[in-house]
Amino acid sequence: MEKDIGAIKQIIETSQSAGLILEKGVGEEFFLAKETLKTALLLKNTALISLPYETPAYAQKWMSFLTKEGAPVPQKISINIPKKKYPVKELKYDEDDDYFSLLVTVQGTNFNKDDLIFKETLPKTDSIFYFCRNFDFEKLNHFKTLIEIPEKEKIILIKPGEETVGEKVFEIIDSLGFDNEILKTSHLPTLLFAAVFKETDGFKNISQGALRLAARLLELGADKEATENIFNQDKTPVFWQMLGRALARTAVDQNLQSSWTFLSKKDFEKHGAEPKEEFLLAILKEISRTVSSQTFSLILWQTPSQNAFNPNNEVKDEIWAAIKSANSVKLDFLAAELQTKNQNGCLKAGPFKTFSEAEIQLRKALKSAIF
Repeated sequence: MEKDIGAIKQIIETSQSAGLILEKGVGEEFFLAKETLKTALLLKNTALISLPYETPAYAQKWMSFLTKEGAPVPQKISINIPKKKYPVKELKYDEDDDYFSLLVTVQGTNFNKDDLIFKETLPKTDSIFYFCRNFDFEKLNHFKTLIEIPEKEKIILIKPGEETVGEKVFEIIDSLGFDNEILKTSHLPTLLFAAVFKETDGFKNISQGALRLAARLLELGADKEATENIFNQDKTPVFWQMLGRALARTAVDQNLQSSWTFLSKKDFEKHGAEPKEEFLLAILKEISRTVSSQTFSLILWQTPSQNAFNPNNEVKDEIWAAIKSANSVKLDFLAAELQTKNQNGCLKAGPFKTFSEAEIQLRKALKSAIF
């Protein structure tokens, strides 16, 4: 499913329809990259289905740049007739100004309309683009109730690696040979510029390839000012209040070259904030800038478990941790120790039952990474 650009171009050129699937829980940069590819495929008049159907919360702020859906993937309904009960002599199709009609002639028995079984078949596309952090076929299979998954040869993975997600999407778009003037008249450059901006933390952790892409997108008319203004909207008074509270709960451990921030459920309740991962990663980035002398910055937070309940039907809490570092070698080593992945300079660990359990395990992993 990891394919070279030539194979991907061939799949697109031979596909009249495509599915765009966003893995649950991935960040805003993935959504922006998906919307960029959607814009490009619509320019090629490809019929599309985009999943999940629910619009991510951050989509609202990009609404003015999103392309409206084009031609939908055709839907099919099957009408089933019991063969043994009704020997069919003839089938005819007819239509008038108001209805399409299927005329069924059966032999030797009266037809009961209640025996008809109507089934809506799942939409089927010629190919699927799956935007994910780490490919897991089981996660893709979760969408089997919404779309018919094609053979693996027609599934294209869009996930970060040596290149950002934005770079991978632009490589696909560039291979399709669009005229620059067509791209300039669309919102495609701005959407992809925003994806790269988000994925590289405002161009603070950027490779030469991503930097060249950002410059190219600006040449194509990407709206840099609008992008920065939209992202700045994220930092509301609640954000700054929680950042102040987080800094007050931050301690430095020189031996482990790290800063530690702990946020309990009461901290979130006090400021009316929700313990969402993206919100906490933004806070962690600000903390790492403030305590820049340390190799690692950690933030640990308490959040309700999504699936654990005690016998009294009370929701249990669990502890998660996010760790940020500019030292990719040590962060990769730490990720291996914690059996997680380095995602653009950050990694996530958990769940833990208590703050104490989390701290013990994280300190043990840090010692291995440093020494």
